[in-house]
Amino acid sequence: MYGVLNFKKENNFEIDESNSMSYKFQGNTYTVVYSGHIYNYKKLKELLINKDFEIETSKDEEILIKLYIAFGKEFVEYLNGAYSFVIWNEKEKELLVVRDRFGLEPFYYAMKNGSFIFSSSIKEILDRASIKPEIDSNRNRRIAWSRTSAFSRKDAF
Repeated sequence: MYGVLNFKKENNFEIDESNSMSYKFQGNTYTVVYSGHIYNYKKLKELLINKDFEIETSKDEEILIKLYIAFGKEFVEYLNGAYSFVIWNEKEKELLVVRDRFGLEPFYYAMKNGSFIFSSSIKEILDRASIKPEIDSNRNRRIAWSRTSAFSRKDAF
């Protein structure tokens, strides 16, 4: 999974074309970039069919977008699995970033030159975005000298 949201180009959402884990719906109105597995796929598919949605593929990505359309952001409460994904809503210019409750599927991101770059692999971000990894020595110092967690609320998803 790899994607870039470029804020300098009026929220232009770019996806690596070789990414097999992306899915577009209603033209380019909704785009999902996904990695993982939804364990309760069949149950969610039935839920959508009962709400008069047509399911055209057997892809988790289609289920994710249609759940988002049906239930809004609260659809994540229905998910059971190991996953991380983003949904770009072109109409609302809104990016939703989701990761499974236990953090089983990795999700990494970086900001560079006004772009939000994300991937399920740190190496992919470093290679494709030409980002040089740096150690945060202040964070290391806080970890070494703190009796409590060195991580604040802003560090968690």
